[in-house]
Amino acid sequence: MSEPATPTASTASTAATGLPGPTGGQAEPRRYLAMLALFVLGLMGGIWTVIAPFVLNWPTGADGSWTDPIRDTVITGAVLAGASAVAIVITAGFAARAVAQAVAVEANPTV
Repeated sequence: MSEPATPTASTASTAATGLPGPTGGQAEPRRYLAMLALFVLGLMGGIWTVIAPFVLNWPTGADGSWTDPIRDTVITGAVLAGASAVAIVITAGFAARAVAQAVAVEANPTV
């Protein structure tokens, strides 16, 4: 029979916070900040993709209507911007939670 594995610092951190990561509390918020920067770049790219056909004065149809490339570009940019905005909100929430947990651990290290 094998003996049960003893918990390591990593598994103890996961059990205490519900999130994987070191028990120090500082690496995890930094990871979320890096992800936020990436999602902000995605949001900016999506916004540019939406407005690019109008800023660059792409040709429209004879009656001024949108052509297929304009419509596809605007839809693609809107999806990218929307997904990035949702990711920013979710990641900011996780980052705030990680910071709050790190502060709580520093304030009460016996827990």
